[in-house]
Amino acid sequence: MTPEQKAEYKKEVKEALDEFLKNNSLTDADPQVIMSHLPNMYRHLEDKNLIKYGLTFQLFNRFAQESFVYSQMMGGFGL
Repeated sequence: MTPEQKAEYKKEVKEALDEFLKNNSLTDADPQVIMSHLPNMYRHLEDKNLIKYGLTFQLFNRFAQESFVYSQMMGGFGL
């Protein structure tokens, strides 16, 4: 995947996930609540044909878990 393809794909996924959060009234939800919706978020990406480049649910889940832990750490440090 070229850097341009990667940037475009990341943008499309972000837009789709933002849409999911908005449509499900989760934009201001606690991160733990959002994490409970990961399977539905992945299905939303499938519905939009955005499961590409080997993005399995396991990889999606791992990335989300890492992002969650990172955000919790930053919040704990007051950053």
